[in-house]
Amino acid sequence: MIIRLIRLLFFPISILYGLIIDLRNYQFKTGLKSMISMESTIISVGNLSTGGTGKTPMIEYLVRLLKDDHQLATLSRGYGRKTKGYRLAKASDTSELIGDEPLQYFRKYGDQIKVVVSEKRVLGVSSLLLEHPETELFLLDDAYQHRFLQRDLNIMLTAYDRPFFKDWVLPTGDLREPRKEAKRADLIVVTKCPFSLSEKDKAAFENGIDQYNKAATIFFSKVAYADPERILGSAVLQKEVVLLTGIANPKPLVEHLNKDFEIKKHFTFPDHYQFRDKDLDAVKTYAEENNLTNILTTEKDMVRLLSRKGHSLFKKCSLFYVPIESVIDNSEAFDEKVLKALKGKPNL
Repeated sequence: MIIRLIRLLFFPISILYGLIIDLRNYQFKTGLKSMISMESTIISVGNLSTGGTGKTPMIEYLVRLLKDDHQLATLSRGYGRKTKGYRLAKASDTSELIGDEPLQYFRKYGDQIKVVVSEKRVLGVSSLLLEHPETELFLLDDAYQHRFLQRDLNIMLTAYDRPFFKDWVLPTGDLREPRKEAKRADLIVVTKCPFSLSEKDKAAFENGIDQYNKAATIFFSKVAYADPERILGSAVLQKEVVLLTGIANPKPLVEHLNKDFEIKKHFTFPDHYQFRDKDLDAVKTYAEENNLTNILTTEKDMVRLLSRKGHSLFKKCSLFYVPIESVIDNSEAFDEKVLKALKGKPNL
């Protein structure tokens, strides 16, 4: 409550920030800033808010949908990496070189797709096309605000428990842009919905979206958690676990795990956090004091923790991660909308 009151005090700054964003978007609308069109198909996945809307599982959903029929690349900024500029992922890369989400894509699909990082999306697309001109399709990760690239399909995500139409622009709220900019979306996916979501609940949510975009097709998706998988160590998974996360919103994961596990302690860090020795030392000390041998984490955190696998924590404890997938209601209609965006391009 205190934090909310403090953020409300910054409302004048939110108004100023919103006006600056409005000016930028006006420049794109009027052509004062130009958008570059590519022969390759460009599909963007992003959101109005800061973090935690489920972009990574949505990108993976699209990869699974498209990879078998198209020469495909993912393009991310590579948030949290220690490198700069364009980089094409390779087997020796770590999260510090390309970022955690791109490394996750590469670990899963690197033998079937290209995984690229570049702060400047135009540079990223152009550079890969110079190296691999056969690339037909780019999936832009977290690119709703990166407008210099013309896209063939603009997918906007909004979390069910944090709808953009009830939020405010930074710093009072968590929106990077005013609510009205939802009008640029072709598809809007409401993510992290409860499995008990009724048609009445969907209709109410759709009414909220319609205030800002009546043209976009709206879909609802849920997070499906798979059984934890061991990545380091040899211990058998027990009921009592330590949870270690560095993601924007761990609450849904905690609620899911509480059904089958007893989380003795949750070590939580900011999104994309690069774990340090002292962080893992604290986990190790707690595990030893409480005779625990299982550490649970997210898939995104796992790829960052792999670079720390030499830490003594993982000689004491085994590391398990929880895979997730997006499950989209009416997925056939969603897939059809995506595939329709590919038609008419000269190389597809």
